[in-house]
Amino acid sequence: MRCTGIATVAAITVLALSGCPAGDQGAQGGLDARIKNVENGIPPAVIVKGEAPDMFNIMELMARLDVPGVSLAVIDGGEIEWARCYGAAEAGGESLTVNTLLQAGSVSKPVVAMAVLSLAAEGRLDLDADVNHYLKSWRVPENEFTSLEKVTLRRLLSHTAGVSSFTVDDGGPPGEAPTLLQILNGEPPAEGGPVDVDMVPGSAQRYSNEGYAVIQQVLMDVEGEPFPSIMKERVLKPLEMHGSTFAQPLPPDLLSLAAAGHIGPAQPIEGKGLIYNNMGAGGLWTTPSDLARFAIEIQRSITRGSGRVLSSEMASAMLRDPVSGYGLGLGAGGEGPSRTFGHSGHNAGFLCHVKALAVGGRGVVVMANSNKGIPLLEGITMAVAREYEWPGDIRPREIEPFKITEEELGHYCGQYVIGDYVVTIGMDRGFLKISHFEGEDILIPVSDTLFLQQLDGIELTFIRDEESRIGAISLMDGRLILTRAE
Repeated sequence: MRCTGIATVAAITVLALSGCPAGDQGAQGGLDARIKNVENGIPPAVIVKGEAPDMFNIMELMARLDVPGVSLAVIDGGEIEWARCYGAAEAGGESLTVNTLLQAGSVSKPVVAMAVLSLAAEGRLDLDADVNHYLKSWRVPENEFTSLEKVTLRRLLSHTAGVSSFTVDDGGPPGEAPTLLQILNGEPPAEGGPVDVDMVPGSAQRYSNEGYAVIQQVLMDVEGEPFPSIMKERVLKPLEMHGSTFAQPLPPDLLSLAAAGHIGPAQPIEGKGLIYNNMGAGGLWTTPSDLARFAIEIQRSITRGSGRVLSSEMASAMLRDPVSGYGLGLGAGGEGPSRTFGHSGHNAGFLCHVKALAVGGRGVVVMANSNKGIPLLEGITMAVAREYEWPGDIRPREIEPFKITEEELGHYCGQYVIGDYVVTIGMDRGFLKISHFEGEDILIPVSDTLFLQQLDGIELTFIRDEESRIGAISLMDGRLILTRAE
């Protein structure tokens, strides 16, 4: 199946559907209407209370954000009901297809978690044993923290192992990407490391790509096989995820089927994507339909007692482990019929989002070949949840904007920088507007310092200096501080 090009919005309604039943025109007509409702009903992440929000068409929002391609799959009744894609595999190039491979980023982690739990169910791994019992090629360094508690697979899976967490991207071009051992040892060209333990294991949760690098090394040392082969035999093959692989780099025959990632204004990455040898944290190439099969496996395991890979107990632990109190590879929210699970992923030039109901057989997977596509992923998820009447509160955040005069807002305007990254704050229709190389968005005030980006809901905090003047911007809970330029 070929997909819609950016210039042919009208063709959306006449695309052939992936996996649609033939012969039942009434059912097909109903499905076409649902698809149109999703395609034309993409909301922003934040809406102003009392105002009717602008609803976007997928292709219109892609053009506004400069996102070349989007691919998605919708689960209903415990099956993939439909899959579609929009735009191009590379800016100005061939159209996406439902079989086009994209990088899943951190959505690799729950897939890896499933492999670990399958080995644990067979007695091959003990989730609560010291991982140094299994490691051969590299070992977790002992220190004052590991003398109190040990790094275990359960803790690594739930991000509670106390393993150091770096903010650097460990991907790189062919021949320049650090190997797994270079990442673990902190050796060039790895920019972080070495990986060690810097707080008591089990004492707190802290997201860690490096923890999944340790898991990858454990699996390879225990199985004695290349990591992609382990993942194929343990998860991808049993779940019929035939369009998925952890191979890094992609072999030529698969590279020809892959989309190119894009950074900034439709700038394709040379070679289509960076190489991620920390495959356990972000090395999966896949399709939305394959990730939908993964989500369906979890749903079926929970509701039917067992699936192709996991028991109900193990699948439930992926959402919330009774021992650690956290999910093993997945995040979960809500209770009862509205309980959801999922994960998001972000590699250079690629985005991925999985959201599904634990019971009821509904879900959605959205992938994009641009780092500018967060509003699309969030908006499509909300549109699907609305159209398919998911229980719970998966909808835009509605707020009453904090009252700030335009004169006062003028004091926030200017340029803010960190290194070579520049953010410009200006005005647009009585609101602040943020602009940077990834695009622009309106800022909705929650207080005189806290603002929300309207399209994606990301929080931005203005920081005042000692004289109460706006002097900096805080992003990512303070992990990124941009200073105001004079």
